[in-house]
Amino acid sequence: MADKAWSGNVGEWGELYAACALLGAGQLSIAERPKPYQLLDLQRPEKQGSASYIVDGGSVTPSSIGTKIPRSQYADAAMQIRAAIQNRTTGNRAFAIPSHLQAQLERLGFTKISAGSTVNSDLHLEILSPNELERISLKGYSIKTEAGAAPTLYNMSTGRHLHFSITAEAAALEKLNQAFIKGGRGRKKAMSEFAKSQPLITPGTPDFPQCFTSEKMVSDFRSLDGDAPMLMAHAVIQYYFYQAGRCSTAVQAVANLDPLGNLEAMAYQRKFAQIWRELYRGIGGKHYAGIGAAQGGILRVKSDLSLQAVPIENDGGGNLLSSTNFDAPDFGRWLTDQGLKALTLTSPSSATLVLPWQVRWASKS
Repeated sequence: MADKAWSGNVGEWGELYAACALLGAGQLSIAERPKPYQLLDLQRPEKQGSASYIVDGGSVTPSSIGTKIPRSQYADAAMQIRAAIQNRTTGNRAFAIPSHLQAQLERLGFTKISAGSTVNSDLHLEILSPNELERISLKGYSIKTEAGAAPTLYNMSTGRHLHFSITAEAAALEKLNQAFIKGGRGRKKAMSEFAKSQPLITPGTPDFPQCFTSEKMVSDFRSLDGDAPMLMAHAVIQYYFYQAGRCSTAVQAVANLDPLGNLEAMAYQRKFAQIWRELYRGIGGKHYAGIGAAQGGILRVKSDLSLQAVPIENDGGGNLLSSTNFDAPDFGRWLTDQGLKALTLTSPSSATLVLPWQVRWASKS
C-alpha cells in the first residue's frame, strides 16, 4: 500500500505532475508566446523547506540528492501520475499511488505532493527566453489543475465574508427574506428578482463598516488600496444580484457605477488588477522561504493534462482578471456552519446581509 502522505486530490496531484512534466520536458510554454522557454531551474516546497531542481541538458540535479538524474525519469513519473489522475475512481476526492511510484518519486527528490494550504507560491522557475542569453526569474507560479472540478483561485474561509446594508421596498424585501428562509436553489433567482425593484445595496453595516468580518482581512485589503474592501464588496454585489459571473464583467460594472466619484474606468481597472494579483498570490498569506515576492502567474494543468503558463500582466488585469469567475460556496451550509444568518431585517424596508464568496479559475481550452 502507498503511504498516506502520497494520497491527495486532483489539484494536489496536479502540482506534482506539473513539476515532473516541466522537468521531463525541460521547457515551459507561456500563453500567447510563440515559442517555449527553456527551463533552467525549478524550486518547490518540500518537507525540509524549498528544494531546487537544476536542469542541465538531459539531466536534473535535485538539491536534496546532489547527483544527476536523467530527465527521462521525470517524464516517466509524470506519465504515471497522469495515468493515476485519469484512472482515478470517479467520485473519490482523494486517491493514492502504488508504493513503487511513491518510491520512484522519492528517488527523484520529492517528499510531498503539494505546496500545502499555508503556501501560495507552488513553484519558482528560472527560464531562458528564446534567442536570449540571460535567464529570467519567474516567481510565484500558482498551479491550477483543471482535470477535476474548476479550481478555486481564492477560497472562502472565516472572516472573508462581506457585510451589506439594504434599503428597499418593504414588499420586495420581505419576498427576498422568505426566499432566504426557504433556502435551496431559488435563492439566486430571488436575488435577481429583488434587484429589479432597484434597492439600495451598500457595502458595510454599522457593526462592520469596513465590509469584511475579520479586521485582519480589512487590513490586508487596505494595504493594497484604501478602497479595496469597498471595491471588492461592490464587485460581489454585481455577482449576486446582477449576474456578473465573469470577474472582468463585475469590475466593468463597478467602474460604470463609479462609487468612488469622478474616477476614470481605467483607474478602477488598475485598482482591481492589483487586488486580483494579490488574490492569486494569497492575500495576507505566507510565501515559502527563499522564494520571495511572486512575479509569475498561473500554471494551468489543463483538462487534457497539458501545461500552459498564464503570466500576470501589469495592465488592467490582463489574463488574470478575464480568466476568473465569481462563485458562491455552499451558501446555506457555509452560513449555518458559521452560525450566521444571511439576511436580517432591521425594519420593514431595511436589512443587513452577509455574503460568502470565492473566485474560480475559468477553464479555457
